[in-house]
Amino acid sequence: MSRTRFKTANIVFFLLLTFLIVYLFNRQKAEQKLIEWGLKSPPDTTNTQVLPPDTGLLPLPSDSILRNNLLPGLQPPDTSGLSTWRILTQGHTGFYVGGPNRFMVQAAEIDPEQITPVVSGSHAAIETIDKEKGLYRLYAQEAGTTEISLFYVNSSGATDVLGSQSFTILAKAPAELQQPDAGYLWSIVTQVPDTLLYGNNNPLIIAVAETAPQSIEASISGQGNELLLTDTANAVYNAVIRTAGSVTITVSITNGTQTRLLGSKQFVVSGAGLPSGKTQADTNNQQPSADSTPVILAQKTLTLYAGIPNTLYLQLPPQTTLQTNNGTLAYNGKTCTITPSKPGFLKLAAQDNNGNPLFNRQFEVVQTPNPAIAISGNSGGNVPAATLQNAKRLELVKVNGFDKPDFTLLSFDLVFYHPNGRGMVKVSNKGPDFNPEILQHLQLINSADLLYFNNIRVAATDGSKRTLSTAVFVAQ
Repeated sequence: MSRTRFKTANIVFFLLLTFLIVYLFNRQKAEQKLIEWGLKSPPDTTNTQVLPPDTGLLPLPSDSILRNNLLPGLQPPDTSGLSTWRILTQGHTGFYVGGPNRFMVQAAEIDPEQITPVVSGSHAAIETIDKEKGLYRLYAQEAGTTEISLFYVNSSGATDVLGSQSFTILAKAPAELQQPDAGYLWSIVTQVPDTLLYGNNNPLIIAVAETAPQSIEASISGQGNELLLTDTANAVYNAVIRTAGSVTITVSITNGTQTRLLGSKQFVVSGAGLPSGKTQADTNNQQPSADSTPVILAQKTLTLYAGIPNTLYLQLPPQTTLQTNNGTLAYNGKTCTITPSKPGFLKLAAQDNNGNPLFNRQFEVVQTPNPAIAISGNSGGNVPAATLQNAKRLELVKVNGFDKPDFTLLSFDLVFYHPNGRGMVKVSNKGPDFNPEILQHLQLINSADLLYFNNIRVAATDGSKRTLSTAVFVAQ
């Protein structure tokens, strides 16, 4: 009896082992057999849904260039002209009287602790929140404009200026920014000036504090305009402009399924719609044809200057009448002298003696170049310490070829930076002559001291008031 039981147990064990091997090698058929024998229930397929693989979390290459996103004939934008530093703010318009006015300074390969921001004018001041992160707050007492300049000291102790940026101070912050620390800090970094975009390619960087570039989204207004992401790791875009006037770039960030609008910034478009690879000079460097078709000659660009005579060389049929909508003109049969009255655009139209139109050409009218500042004939850079100690006033130097208009220096701010431990001093000045406080500091100038002029305001005889570029002088 025991032998029979032992044999039966061995047979059952052998069958189970065989079935297990068959199951492992042919699982699907084995499960089907179990279902047929009533040993296993069939699967419930009423609510079964096949999901695609989740690729949303796959990391992108660190420096991937999405060339397939570029329009035909366009290359990835050249970002070499973009600033290596930036000032991130809460609002695209700038700052507000009474705040909140948090901002953050960033610079490539420079520790934020080595950077010191300085604000122009006597009605604004900067408070440090966290220097290690480059986080600050600006206090403004009145509406207007201001300029923030960034100083830094490198590891060897040399002093330099990264640059400066102008901001508008408005009377009251919008409701979404009323909380003292509400809102993200962000910036759109473009080529100088930072209020202009140009026809065709415009490289730009969108920076949001403490936010991964992959979470940033941006769009651009205007039919036919496109904002192409070309570097996902650094949020580098190429703004392709095909419309004139102005465009608006809107910035938001995404976190999963949530999207938060940060704000938008408006840019003026200059020279929109030119064919890729061509410049304004190419469109106006034509040679005269064999017949009497009117052609504008020897005018390298389509730009004229307001308030001064501009000479154009024309080939026109006899008894042609010229007209303009901006300023005055005179034509002697060979040259046309146009004096635009204001910046903007100027239309030059020609008609024959029967009143038939011959041509209609549009020009962009800009202000004459700003003058530069100088001290005892030195327009910046390294200057002997003795020359700076004996200086009495700030000079204005006109650009060669532009004798008019004349300029009067109204005011400026001067920052003295002493790397030897005396720190930083800012002095405001009215007029070109140095006030007693500036003269006193000049007497203490030593080698390696730095003088930084900004917020330089001048008035021109054409009625315009302008702010000149900053200038740096280093004592030697």
